[in-house]
Amino acid sequence: MISMALLGYMALNISFGNFGPPPNNSSNNGCSCHGAPNGATTVTIGGLPAGGYTPGGPALPITLTVANPGQSRAGFALSATGGSWSNTGGGATINTGNPLEIYHSMKQPMVGGSKVFTADWTPPATASGTIAFSAAGNAVNNNGGSGGDTWNTTSGAVALPVDFLSLELIPFKGAVKIEWSTENEQNILHYEIQRSENGIEFETIGSMNANNVETKSDYTFTDRQTQEGNEYFFRIKEVDINRKFTYSPTKSIRLSISSNSISIYPTIVQDNKLNFTGIDNFENLNFVLMDLNGKIIQKNVLNSNSIVLEQQPSGIYFANILRSGETLRSTKIFIK
Repeated sequence: MISMALLGYMALNISFGNFGPPPNNSSNNGCSCHGAPNGATTVTIGGLPAGGYTPGGPALPITLTVANPGQSRAGFALSATGGSWSNTGGGATINTGNPLEIYHSMKQPMVGGSKVFTADWTPPATASGTIAFSAAGNAVNNNGGSGGDTWNTTSGAVALPVDFLSLELIPFKGAVKIEWSTENEQNILHYEIQRSENGIEFETIGSMNANNVETKSDYTFTDRQTQEGNEYFFRIKEVDINRKFTYSPTKSIRLSISSNSISIYPTIVQDNKLNFTGIDNFENLNFVLMDLNGKIIQKNVLNSNSIVLEQQPSGIYFANILRSGETLRSTKIFIK
C-alpha cells in the first residue's frame, strides 16, 4: 500500500509529468493525499501458489494488476514479508531501501484500462511461516495534479503447506485404523479422512481438528464401516482457514476375511446333519471329520451350508473346515 509520503511524492511528480518511484515501505499504507480508497480502481495480486510455498523452491512469477478504465497511467508498490524478488518487468523495480518491496520505476501507461507489473518471487530458503503480501495501486489521469486520481489496496498470503510425514493403515477387529503424522501445521482448519473403493471416487468419512503446531503431530481415526474381504483406499485432506486444501498420498488396504465368523452346529448330532455359518465369503473349502486319534474318517468338498455325515459309531469327533490345508474352524461334536 502506498504511504502518504509516497502520495505526496507522486502528486508532486505527476504535476511535472514524472511519475517516479515511491519512498521505502510504501506498500503498507494508502494513498490518502489522493482521497479515500476508490472501488473504481482495482488492484490484484496474481500467481500466489494456492497450495502454499516450498522452502528453497523455485522462483514463481507474480503479477500486480492495476485496473481502471477511466484512467491512463498507473503506479504500484508490492511487498512480501519473506523471500526475495527478481526479474522485475513491466515497469517494476526492486526497492533498494527495502529488498522485500517492489514498485514502479516510472508511471506506466495503461492499455485497455489496466496495467500489469511483473516480477519473480522466490520463497525463503527455510520454513518461515505464512508469507503476507501487501499492495497498493494508483490509477491517474496524468493531468499534472492529484485531482481525479483513484487508488486502492489489496493483500494476500501464502502459507507453508503441511508436511505429511506418514500415513499408515492398520486392520483392527474388522475395521481400519488410519494413523498419520504431520509437521509445519499453520492456519489449518481441520483434516478430513476420505475413503474410496476404487481409488478414484472418494468420500469423506470423518474429520479431526488440527493441532496447528510446527512440531510433529500424530493423529488416529478408526473406520468401522468396512467389510472383510474388500479393498479400500484412504487419503487425508488438509483444509486451511481460507478453505484451500492439499491431499496426503493415497494408500490402500485389503481386509482379510476372519475365520472367527465361521461356526459349526449342532455340537450334539442326532440326525447325522451338520450346519455351517460364516462360510459364504470363502472359496475352496473342505469338510473333514476326524476321530479322537486324528484319523480322517470323512472328507467332502464344502459347497453348501450343511452336510450329511456318513453313519458313524456313537462318540466324540472333531468337525473341521479347511482351506488350502489350513484349518479355519475345528469344533468338537458328539454323534449319538
